[in-house]
Amino acid sequence: MKILKIKLYPKAKQEELLRQFLGNTRFVWNKLVEMKVYSFIKGCKKITELKEKYEFLQLSPSHTLQQMARKLNQAYKNYKKGYTNKPSFKRKKNFDGILIFPEHFQILDKKIKIPKLGWIKFKDKISSKEKFKYIQQHTKQIWIKENAQGFFAYLVFDDSSSQ
Repeated sequence: MKILKIKLYPKAKQEELLRQFLGNTRFVWNKLVEMKVYSFIKGCKKITELKEKYEFLQLSPSHTLQQMARKLNQAYKNYKKGYTNKPSFKRKKNFDGILIFPEHFQILDKKIKIPKLGWIKFKDKISSKEKFKYIQQHTKQIWIKENAQGFFAYLVFDDSSSQ
């Protein structure tokens, strides 16, 4: 697997929603840690309850919130095996971002379609057109993160049969 980092150029409303999505996923992570919910299935049930209690969570796609339950479940398993520290609260500066799987995004030309956001333009200066077409077809997941330079998407793709 390889990763291609691309800079996103969202419109003002999309930027606002992206920040909301990032905040919501971090909020869900922290709530699940607070409640000591380390099972994926129990986590998904708790997320449903949280969405009823906190209306702002309804703005985020459900699958991005559910990924926090999956990720927390894996983090707890790693902790029990002695590989890592116990899962803890996440602050904005050390948060991993939003994970989106292929059934929930599309890549076309120099745009990515993300649920509840629509099409967002991006720039990729590295890849040739042929290479990018391959990446488009073989992207397995996208991580979206924000830093001081803006929003970035990390396309995780299978490079095993690349040209």
